[in-house]
Amino acid sequence: RPELLQLVDLTEGMLQCRAYIHYKIENAGIKTFRVQSPVPGISLSVTGRNIARVSETDKEKGIWQVDLHNKVEDAYSMAVSYQVPYDPAAGGAVIVPIQTLDVEEQRGYIVVTCAGRVQVEARGDLNGLKVEDPRNIPATYGAGDLSSAIQCYRMVRPDCRLDLSVKRHDE
Repeated sequence: RPELLQLVDLTEGMLQCRAYIHYKIENAGIKTFRVQSPVPGISLSVTGRNIARVSETDKEKGIWQVDLHNKVEDAYSMAVSYQVPYDPAAGGAVIVPIQTLDVEEQRGYIVVTCAGRVQVEARGDLNGLKVEDPRNIPATYGAGDLSSAIQCYRMVRPDCRLDLSVKRHDE
């Protein structure tokens, strides 16, 4: 069962994303994990203990495989980093969380941060998302202090999307 913390930092024209994934493993041990990037064709950087190899197995769907040296039991944690470009002139950005594959339905959080004079608001339907206080996110993810988050949501469905209105103000 995966629990995910999707941390997204809005920069000029780029979404800097870092997903902290905690797997709770029941019954048998696991040696291979599969994830799907939100946008095919982007590179993922995966960190975690005991990683032997990270490879993209399906370029069209953006599916990546993480192989470990040995099987793990009970729990495993990894962090996946990537960047997704967006057009600041369009006035918005869409955040799609990374997907864990071949597992029970993932749950977790989406946290949005940014620096500067930026006004960020959710727009459209928040289907699959519930507004959350970032102070309620467990520290076990290892993401550090999240109190500067400007938006925070609990993912109640894995196929959620967060459509944001992004307006940059002049000084």
